[in-house]
Amino acid sequence: MKAEQLRKSILQLAIQGKLVPQDPNDEPASVLLERIHAEKQRLIKEGKIKKDKNDSVIFKGDDNRYYEKVGKEIVCIDEEVADFDIPDSWCLCRMSTIANVYTGNSINETEKQRKYVGLSNGYNYIATKDVSFEHAINYENGVKIPFSEINFKVAYKNTPLLCIEGGSAGRKIAILEQDVCFGNKLCAFQSLGVNPKYLYYYLQNPLFIQVFKSKTTGIIGGVSVNTLKTLIFALPPLAEQIRIVAEIEKFEPLIAEYDKLEQQATKLDDEIYDKLKKSILQYAIQGKLVPQNPNDEPASVLLKRIRAEKKAKLGKKYVDSCIYKGDDNCYYEHIAGRAQDELVEVPFDIPYGWSWCRLAIFAQVLGGKRIPAGRQLTNENTGHYYIKVSDMKENTVCLDKLQFVPTDIYPTISRYIINKEDVYITVAGTIGRVGTIPNELDGANLTENADRIVIDEIDQHWLVKCLLSDVIQEQIKEATTKVGQPKLAIARIEKFLIPLPPLAEQKRIVAKINEIFAML
Repeated sequence: MKAEQLRKSILQLAIQGKLVPQDPNDEPASVLLERIHAEKQRLIKEGKIKKDKNDSVIFKGDDNRYYEKVGKEIVCIDEEVADFDIPDSWCLCRMSTIANVYTGNSINETEKQRKYVGLSNGYNYIATKDVSFEHAINYENGVKIPFSEINFKVAYKNTPLLCIEGGSAGRKIAILEQDVCFGNKLCAFQSLGVNPKYLYYYLQNPLFIQVFKSKTTGIIGGVSVNTLKTLIFALPPLAEQIRIVAEIEKFEPLIAEYDKLEQQATKLDDEIYDKLKKSILQYAIQGKLVPQNPNDEPASVLLKRIRAEKKAKLGKKYVDSCIYKGDDNCYYEHIAGRAQDELVEVPFDIPYGWSWCRLAIFAQVLGGKRIPAGRQLTNENTGHYYIKVSDMKENTVCLDKLQFVPTDIYPTISRYIINKEDVYITVAGTIGRVGTIPNELDGANLTENADRIVIDEIDQHWLVKCLLSDVIQEQIKEATTKVGQPKLAIARIEKFLIPLPPLAEQKRIVAKINEIFAML
């Protein structure tokens, strides 16, 4: 069980009366409700809160079913409260019964800067952004509302604040340590007799969150104040509320420590997983992952065929390179037109049938293209996908946030594409990501921060795994320019030193890696 799951379980037990034992000497919740009702009448009379037109009483009938009385009308609400299994000393009521529920005030940015920034005195103003998902509040955000401002609502110390609109709705909640003014997307739950901390924890329990989500409406997602007022509240005796809060707070530091240990364990697992994957890839490109087959066509024959095809295609532009093992057991590189072969330092020995070569021997590296200055990509489907580095994840391309090239500028960058048979490599920003693209992106435009590797007779997926290995990733680091913005040039990619297996073995290596990774 994860730390967050453990916390939710504890909060769920708390509102079911299962976290601490009941004490028959506790004043029943029904008596507390009577006292809360009297307090509400006093506040209404003093004009501090508004009268609730739908003030109700929830009770259990002689038939053991729950009923609600609003005015003179009585209706059965068994279905609504079916998920609530509470002790006999507890009561069920509406949220409006035990709390004054209200939202704050919005301030536009212009008004905020003009009137409320840089003041020395006043209520600190809390917006949704000032409440963290860890239940903390940033009070010192530079925005204050003068005490003299009578049009701003105030939420008082020990009042829970809950975000009720937008992406953070139901997820951001905190309890105030001081009086504040607050934004209109936050809702205050001012207790009318309930322990504020119990109310705070109640708003975080899984059942409340479930009901909250079910009531969410609108394009941006939110729950109205009027709806919040109608939600069911499980009310324990006041003495038990105090015991519940104490028990939860006893668990909180233990859960925090558990969460810390869990994160450390997750990080360790990720590190082990990453190291294991790297080890497997390293074994693969050293020829140690699958057995060699003497019947495989050697890599040297494959390279000879590729060289002949490229020479016929490129003619005089073709610059041949051949890496071979000399009589002294050292490796040398022969480059056409050079008088002397150069010594090559290889990182490891390779099996018989393999060959060392430069990437350029079996591939061509082509760059991507940025869209014209002053223009932007569009979310409208023009039929011309544009792949950014941020879209390149897990050795493929994620489809959920792809954008498109506007139709009118597509002709200017139409040549800078990537095909499904190619391999991409990122060359700026995040450098060294490699992968293939889904079939549906065949012919998509490619960012200038990535290059396209067009391969000849080489297994596409083997090349990806080869480029992901530590040996090649180290070459990527060494080849990246360190002056100004880091960049990986095409010419340097083409010089990568590659341990090339026979084509048949490339396919066996890919199959074996996929098999092992599937089990991890």
